[in-house]
Amino acid sequence: MSEKINPRIGERLERRQGQGQGRSTPTDISTDTPDTSTGRRGGKSKTSTPPDSIYTSYPYDGLPTCKSADDPECTPPNGQPIIQTITLADETLPPPSGAVSSNIKYTTYITTYTRYLAGYSQTLTVTDDNGDPTSTVKPVYPSTIVIVQRVTAALVQETGSSNLSTNDVTSGLWGVMISFVIVGLARVLDLGYNSSRFGRLNNEDCEVILNPVRCSSSVLGLGDMRYRKKEFKVPDSPSIHYLSDDDDLLIYGTKDNGVKSISKFITGISTSDIFNLLGLIVASLFVRLYRLDHPSSAVFDEMHFETLASQYIRGDFFIDTHPPLAKLLITLAAFLGGYDGILDSVNTNDFAGSKYPYVMMRLIPGILGVLVIPISYLTIKLSGFSTTAAFLVSALLIFENGLVTQSRLILLDSPLIASTAFTTLMWIKFHNEQKRPFKFWWWFWLGMTGVGLGLTISIKWVGFFTIMFIVLLTIKELWDLLGDLHLPAIRWAKHFLSRILCLLVIPMILYMVVFAIHFSMIENNGDDSVSMSPEFRYTLNGHGMNDTPIDVGYGSTISIRHFNTRGGYLHSHQNRYPIGSKQQQVTLYPYKDENNLWIIQNETDPKIPFETIAPSWIYHNAVIRLSHGLTEGWLHSHNIRAPVTNSKSQDEVSVYGNKDHSDANDLWRVEIVDHENSDPESGKRLRAIHTKFRLYHINRGCYLFSHSTKLPEWAFRQQEVTCGRGATYINTIWYIETNSHPQMPNDVKMVNYNKLGFFGKFIELNQVMWTNFKSSTIHPYLSYPSSWILLERGISFWIKGHHQIYLIGNPFIWWTSTITVFMFFVEKSISLLRTKRGYIDRLSVKGEHFESWSNMFLIGWCLHYLPFYLMSKELFLQYYFPSLYFAILLIGVGFDLITDRFNPKNRTIIVTIILITSIYIFMLFSPIAYGNTWEKSSCVNSKWLSTWDYDCNLYVRSHLTKDTNSTGIEISNPEFSDIKAFDKRDAEAKDDEQCHEESKGLKANDGENEVKQCVPKMAHPKDFRVFLSATP
Repeated sequence: MSEKINPRIGERLERRQGQGQGRSTPTDISTDTPDTSTGRRGGKSKTSTPPDSIYTSYPYDGLPTCKSADDPECTPPNGQPIIQTITLADETLPPPSGAVSSNIKYTTYITTYTRYLAGYSQTLTVTDDNGDPTSTVKPVYPSTIVIVQRVTAALVQETGSSNLSTNDVTSGLWGVMISFVIVGLARVLDLGYNSSRFGRLNNEDCEVILNPVRCSSSVLGLGDMRYRKKEFKVPDSPSIHYLSDDDDLLIYGTKDNGVKSISKFITGISTSDIFNLLGLIVASLFVRLYRLDHPSSAVFDEMHFETLASQYIRGDFFIDTHPPLAKLLITLAAFLGGYDGILDSVNTNDFAGSKYPYVMMRLIPGILGVLVIPISYLTIKLSGFSTTAAFLVSALLIFENGLVTQSRLILLDSPLIASTAFTTLMWIKFHNEQKRPFKFWWWFWLGMTGVGLGLTISIKWVGFFTIMFIVLLTIKELWDLLGDLHLPAIRWAKHFLSRILCLLVIPMILYMVVFAIHFSMIENNGDDSVSMSPEFRYTLNGHGMNDTPIDVGYGSTISIRHFNTRGGYLHSHQNRYPIGSKQQQVTLYPYKDENNLWIIQNETDPKIPFETIAPSWIYHNAVIRLSHGLTEGWLHSHNIRAPVTNSKSQDEVSVYGNKDHSDANDLWRVEIVDHENSDPESGKRLRAIHTKFRLYHINRGCYLFSHSTKLPEWAFRQQEVTCGRGATYINTIWYIETNSHPQMPNDVKMVNYNKLGFFGKFIELNQVMWTNFKSSTIHPYLSYPSSWILLERGISFWIKGHHQIYLIGNPFIWWTSTITVFMFFVEKSISLLRTKRGYIDRLSVKGEHFESWSNMFLIGWCLHYLPFYLMSKELFLQYYFPSLYFAILLIGVGFDLITDRFNPKNRTIIVTIILITSIYIFMLFSPIAYGNTWEKSSCVNSKWLSTWDYDCNLYVRSHLTKDTNSTGIEISNPEFSDIKAFDKRDAEAKDDEQCHEESKGLKANDGENEVKQCVPKMAHPKDFRVFLSATP
């Protein structure tokens, strides 16, 4: 048997041997045979001559040499696989496992990284137990990398055959399947195959050792594979990794000298990407922070956040509909800007000349809006897509008008989008570590994903959609791991518990920490505290809740509080119902007031002077009457429907009569239903705070009842009180908060509320916030989810003089993202229908890569958009922004998918056209994003949809710019380039007209001094020509 050694390989192997790595030279037998794999004839193809033994022609260090199939050296010791180290060498190296003669059956356990050769053809024939062939494959791999794992097979010449046992057949099929799973890690800009660009792999031999792993069809691009250690003990991920097309991504993070690039360690990108990011960040800083001080007055909800910052700094308690993290950051900026929390009582909407640091506060959402740009770039790159796609996505986000407007104002949407994008990136970084489970970086990125979830839900409750998104991805991942039969159950349980810890426990801890900081900053009683329970208010400074005598008797003056709704105290006043009985109104009032006081009398004689005799206690089932302290009428109910509820089961409650007149409709029976466990006596008789009771109307058979329904303006929007039959039980429960009696002993026991701990306050505040969050109001610019995807309408944020800010997106970017989402939906639908009809679409590795990541981003879009259809609260356009982020990510995926086979020049041309169009339209709508001047004609022409209702009438026909005045004549006076000059135009219009009239008849060659006096606003004599040209 003649052998011919490739000189380059021989030199390289000799060099390795000289370094102590001792590799033997592989054989290379060249024959002129038809190239059946490519269809070419007469070309030189490489085939392997059957060796005398399995390993003789391909000796590698550490491997046995066996002469026959029965040789014990060929049997793996103790059933463990032999790990074979394969050298990635030049294309003259045949497959390392070699070709064997047809009469040898053997079993080899190998785990390798091997580079198959361009144009190499071989046949793998697998037979069943009866000797019948079951599969014949002729693979051709143009510069690909193949993972071969736990292979049991017979490699034969094209004319040979081999018989395998059933176990051999199974293992052999695995080898065939795995060989076809990973194809083409192409290191070209357009993700296409270009074998000429793989030269760097051939510069030095590369050794990679992998343990056997079970692979599945789940293919995700993992840009961080270049940081894998060379050996893994127990990899668990069922995924195969498809790397990005970047040059550095293919070299496993090493430079030519073998030193790892530190710049890529955290980011997972190359140095060139770092420069791209710097350029994008600089551009986004300019776009988002340009003239951040304009306008100098409150825009949209900015006044609301000024008030909240003031309350934080003063320490006053308040309730908002969203969690406090973003508001804490805005308050921190205000504090650092020197704000003392004192509101300007003269004009709170105008920041100009005030000490309110609104620019510093606008920096928080502005900087977070800038951070979205590099995050989106890294998201696309680390998902395995091209640099071009990453640049395109980031640039589109920079010039999206709606995102620019939101990030320039003191609003919560910019922090929400930033945290959503950050969480998505952290999940991708974690997924990139699936080959190294339970290592440091695996835990780090999983934990950072949990931190991102905690930040998102701590900014706005709609961040819960991001939690749903990550949880769904986690369930899919755990489901795949559960199907891995090589993964022990105890290890799967470890995966499950680790995700519970990092993705549920960490976010909840962070959420509670944010509220702990929130509570520590608002320790004083505030106006909103009336919506909280007395136990909560008792924890605030200045609560005004003094201790009260615990014993309640006849003749006691009491205030009665509703237990469930926190609507306040049983209350009455002089005003009467305009309908029904027209008697004195009875309501619930949330504040302390003398009209909340009632005197308890017994059922027999209202004239008994209980105030002069010792009190007697009121026991369960006692019948009482309640006299209103100020008006001296009696709590009363009768057969008249309640004014608002207007139901047969709900009777009106009023105050009727006086101290000398009472009837049977004033009688109520006390039914004790609950009491404080530490005070058994409170379960037998009425005691302040500790006893919970119901009041049953003797004649009408109904219970004193209240609910959250508000009465109209004639009752000052106070809460309705009725007498209900079959009413909700908990809404009929009351208790006594304050109590006094003129004959109460001095040593009487006093009582007050128990203070709530942190968890009690945390739960109660979130319940109240949720109630407020669900409330629905009417707003002139509310919209519905169906209109968001088409950008049918924006929101008028601010109008002043000749300027306005109107929230609207970049129509080109917005509609392109919607079309992209629709196209991916169509593709997924067709794929599902084909599968249902029995068609099997065998995707390439690259195709599965696109399929997998597009599925992920599409799910993100759906989970951040579709739930709004289930909400009944008022909705606005900015709620769509997180979904818009995922839609723009899909633009990057779609770009790589469509231009996959394009050359770099064509791809660059396409990106340039897209960006030029985006920037042009961004500039077209920029006046209403920044609140700049605009010409009326331009404004009218920009209304592509009739539903875009920004006001063009506030603009004049033309406006002063840097280079032209209102007549279009070039000027040099810098005063006219300033935006304030445009604001002054109306005030100066009459003076200008008068000057024009006086200048009629003047000639350019005389009366120059008079003309100059008529145009005092001209700052320089050279501007005189402007006036002369403008005069009739």
